[in-house]
Amino acid sequence: MKKIIQNLIYNGLYQAIYVILPFITLPYIQRIFTNRQIGINSYINSIPLFLSVLIGMGMIQIGPKVIASSNKDQYYDEITKLWGIQFYVGIFTILAYVIFVILFLDFKYYFLLEIPYLLGYVFDLSWYFWGTGEAKEVIIRNTLIKVIITIAIFAFVHDKNDLGIYILINSVTYLANIIFFFRMQKDLGRRIKLKDLSFKNKYLKSSLIVVVPLLATKVYTSFDQTLVKILSNAVELSYYSQVQVLITAVYTIIASTSSILMPKLAELEAKESKEKMMNLLRKSLQYTLILSLFCAAGLMVNAHDFMIWYSGPRYYPSINNLFFASMIVVFIPVGGVFSNQYLLAEGKYVRYSLPTLLAAGLSLISNYIVLGIFHWGADGATFTICLCEGLVFGLFIWLCRKDLNLRYLFQGSWKSFLIFLIILVSGYFLPLHFSLFINLVIRTIFITILAIILAFVLKLDIIADFKKIRSQMKS
Repeated sequence: MKKIIQNLIYNGLYQAIYVILPFITLPYIQRIFTNRQIGINSYINSIPLFLSVLIGMGMIQIGPKVIASSNKDQYYDEITKLWGIQFYVGIFTILAYVIFVILFLDFKYYFLLEIPYLLGYVFDLSWYFWGTGEAKEVIIRNTLIKVIITIAIFAFVHDKNDLGIYILINSVTYLANIIFFFRMQKDLGRRIKLKDLSFKNKYLKSSLIVVVPLLATKVYTSFDQTLVKILSNAVELSYYSQVQVLITAVYTIIASTSSILMPKLAELEAKESKEKMMNLLRKSLQYTLILSLFCAAGLMVNAHDFMIWYSGPRYYPSINNLFFASMIVVFIPVGGVFSNQYLLAEGKYVRYSLPTLLAAGLSLISNYIVLGIFHWGADGATFTICLCEGLVFGLFIWLCRKDLNLRYLFQGSWKSFLIFLIILVSGYFLPLHFSLFINLVIRTIFITILAIILAFVLKLDIIADFKKIRSQMKS
């Protein structure tokens, strides 16, 4: 448990950097490039991002569970099986990508600049360190990448002619994933030999079962941007994609605890510690719910002032997108408690797959209707992503209803929803007539203080836990 707490602290520090750095660079980029260029960049990124999931082959989900359940003398054999699948699929995917770009796609130069990004995912062995509980290794590497990207953007990107440089900076820094490869070999005390890597092994079936829903997820969270560009235009894509960048940054922070808690839950499940597993799940759900609802309310009440202040008047059409897309901040982290921390931790891959497959189909149909027929542009894409994430969220909970005591897990959750409604209404109608930035600060402080007061009044579990930790520290 001490290592889990330590990893959560490291992860919290990293996630703070993960959010702060893009918040610094994004408005800079928005003011250098035109809306069309921003849309083109999102379009260029959407396809490699989709393929990066294929290259990963579900290892970030399967790997930690396998490593956490293995003895140290079994690591080499297990790693060569796991990475063998990732390596061979990655090399084949990159070759196919290059051929497809050259033969069929526009913006060939920009697409080819993404090759280092894809190679970085071939050597992404972070799942090994998540499995051993050494999150520090992953977090340091990720932090360095974010810092290097930020410095490089300000150093080399200066005007609208630097779009290629911007794409290359974001692409080539992911080659830092090769650090994991050498660091892991040092940990093992031996080199990984190419002849030991195997593609057809006992994990291939599980990998395919996991990667299919992950690819399906990317259909409605990444490939949807490709559809916006094809069925609408690059400008509408810029309105949609920039909001998704902000939303993704927020929910990634909240959902990140799944990567740390999953190995522990897998260990408890292997030891048949059902009661401890349920307690850990309940704590995770309660904290995730209140934090995600608070963040969603903060985004919604500040949507208007934030988009104008942060992105500039050009992104006025994105205000409604940010307001409604804020609910994704609740759907993904809370749904992740059931999908990542339970279904994946217990190896229930088929049930994990079903919601995302259905959402992928819904996304294609809905986007075709709202973008291709009704021409709703960014608003239509936002409607579709919210619909899909809501469906996945509900299905994950429904599929766990027979295995988990949902009444126990959600006990007292009505308090969190009540706090959400109160701070949302109070913050939204708070009469403020200062500058945009001052409005943001006052409104955020107001809903934060109000949320804390309500948490004490309603006696949320998180308050009791905080008091317990505080008393332990004093003693």
